[in-house]
Amino acid sequence: MVSHRRRTGRAIAAVLAAFALTGSAVGLAAAPANATPVPPALPGPSTSAGTLSPGLYVQVLDGQIHVSNGGSQLNFAAGQFGFVPTITTPPVIIPQNPGIVFAPPPVFQTPPALTAAQQAAAQAAAASATARQLAAAADAAQAAVTAARAHADDLAAKRDAAAGARDAAESAKGLADQGVLYAQQQLADAEAALQAIPGDGPDHDAALAAYTAAQAALASAQQQVTATGDALESAIAAATAAASASDAAEQAVTTASVALETALHDAAVATTTAVDVVAATTPAVPPTLPTPTESAPPSKGDDPTTVKAGQSLLLLASGFRPGTQTAFGVYSDPLAVAPVSVDPQGFAAASFQIPATFIGAHSLVAVGVGMDGLQRILRLDITVTAPAATPAAVPAVASTSTTSLAATGVDATVPALLGGGMLLVGVALAVLSTRRRRVA
Repeated sequence: MVSHRRRTGRAIAAVLAAFALTGSAVGLAAAPANATPVPPALPGPSTSAGTLSPGLYVQVLDGQIHVSNGGSQLNFAAGQFGFVPTITTPPVIIPQNPGIVFAPPPVFQTPPALTAAQQAAAQAAAASATARQLAAAADAAQAAVTAARAHADDLAAKRDAAAGARDAAESAKGLADQGVLYAQQQLADAEAALQAIPGDGPDHDAALAAYTAAQAALASAQQQVTATGDALESAIAAATAAASASDAAEQAVTTASVALETALHDAAVATTTAVDVVAATTPAVPPTLPTPTESAPPSKGDDPTTVKAGQSLLLLASGFRPGTQTAFGVYSDPLAVAPVSVDPQGFAAASFQIPATFIGAHSLVAVGVGMDGLQRILRLDITVTAPAATPAAVPAVASTSTTSLAATGVDATVPALLGGGMLLVGVALAVLSTRRRRVA
């Protein structure tokens, strides 16, 4: 048995002999069983004549390896080399590398540039998301200004109407005051006429009736003054309130306008920054299924959302900035196609083969640069069904890292369309395929 005490560093293990192996950063190798045995000068192997004695060889790059078998056990520290001839012979330390070639398994051979690209793409995604959020905030601020302006205009109209009503009430009050003066004069004239006709008689009775009517007219005029006075006070109060509301609304417009200027500035700065970040980034498929920046339109014609495992697939995406690159991928375990160039019409195309192990619900993703210069992510959910026949073998992939898809050429059998503008599915696919065949 080989065990290890893990420290920071790489870890690999491989079964090379009749031992159970685990380890930290360790290289393991085995001489072939039919190798010509060479008696070792020291405990362990001999490298004379360029051959190695059969057995298990250990190289520790970092950390510590504990080797145990039926003969004994021994710890190997970083920088040491070891040898275990058989499962019953005690492990030994050898003074130098007898010729072990350190060959890490595929999981360690993922290009560092892939992780760097993913990190850069994540930064571009974050910057683009921030830019879009601030742009949305600016749009909201613009909507707030528009709403505030409309509200202020409505209140200004009400203020003007209230002011007009106040002016009308003032006019009515003035007319009522004049009516009282006129009624008072009429009463005085009627009283003088009555006093000028002494005694009883028809003329006296007429003068008395005129005097009584003048009194009633004066009382009515005074009541009209009271009513118009009350109306004027109400109109003045309403006009004052309307003017205050209108002033407050205008202040709200000013405040909203200032907020809009700030939001537009912040959005412009964030957009400029994001565009620069995106321009300096090679598109990469993220390690987890991303949220699309926009929804794919409904497809027409044959349903492209159901495919068979092992089937060739042609991905078409539109609406990307010409001259940039777009990366395609399929999830759940992320498999990526190398970024492809976007043509002058904003189309990007890539083809690959759906792995035979991809059965069930999955998603196709395109990551690139939108017409606005921000990172653009399109997503189309698909269902992968079992193939009718055993498909051609595809390379095994590790579920913990993004791995390249098996390329199949552009003449794919199933179109999957992502992005706006791709409504004429058959025509768009036929034109693209024909053009590419001619170029080939």
